[in-house]
Amino acid sequence: TNSLSWIGRPFPGFFVMANRVVPSISLPDWPDPSAIFQCEILAVENEFVRSSQDVYAQVARYPIDAPIRYLLRDWHGQVKTAVFRSRQFTRSDYAFLFGSMLLTGAVFIITGLFVFWLKPEQAASFGLLASGLVTGIFGTTAVDLYGPHWFFRLHTLGEAMLAPGFIHLALVFPTDRIRRHHRFVLLCLYVPFLALGGFYEAVLYQPPTYSLVHLIATVAQGFSGACIIAAVAYDLFTTRSPLVRRRLAVVALGTISGFVVPTMLMTGSGLLGGTIAVNSAAL
Repeated sequence: TNSLSWIGRPFPGFFVMANRVVPSISLPDWPDPSAIFQCEILAVENEFVRSSQDVYAQVARYPIDAPIRYLLRDWHGQVKTAVFRSRQFTRSDYAFLFGSMLLTGAVFIITGLFVFWLKPEQAASFGLLASGLVTGIFGTTAVDLYGPHWFFRLHTLGEAMLAPGFIHLALVFPTDRIRRHHRFVLLCLYVPFLALGGFYEAVLYQPPTYSLVHLIATVAQGFSGACIIAAVAYDLFTTRSPLVRRRLAVVALGTISGFVVPTMLMTGSGLLGGTIAVNSAAL
């Protein structure tokens, strides 16, 4: 309901999170905001702001398509200015941005729960459940990031746990590679990322540190996608069974089409300081 309220509203041509950081989110017909991704907004038209609501309120004072000047500080501490023309958030913006996030999140949750319900005793089912739930939380709460920020902390926790969820899946699917050592291996996998998630929560409103942790989590997500692709490819080319190879070929097709682009986007955005928009990964 909150996300639907964006339709028809003026906005800067980019979004602002609760900590006044510009997320790495954009659409092709928006002005290119990549130069200010992960920057903290300090002022709008020389008026200092204390919250994202202040930013949106300042923008709403001007007509649509008005050039508005922003004072920003990047995560390296450098202060700069940028001018963007305000826009009206349209129904197509909603469909391609919020709609894709909500759909992706819902599909991952439903798939994880359904497969686990069918075969709860399978290690692969548990791995799919773990990855499905964290992806679902990450995707569905993403639509709240830009206001009113009710689930900001839950979203960042899901972001931190996305990588171990998919690494977990790669360890048990298509082949269970950890067999009798599940508890030990999964403990070693999840504990460091839980620590990262705890640190993430602690620095959520410290923009430079927040952006650094966000970039680390984003690179880790790209790595986890590479793990899934590598696991499926390895099993496809090493199996001796024609039947298994035929089944894995179908899995490989889905894996490559579903994970290659998000893996490249997440890795590239993380390594390049968040300058690449990552929302198309949902599509």
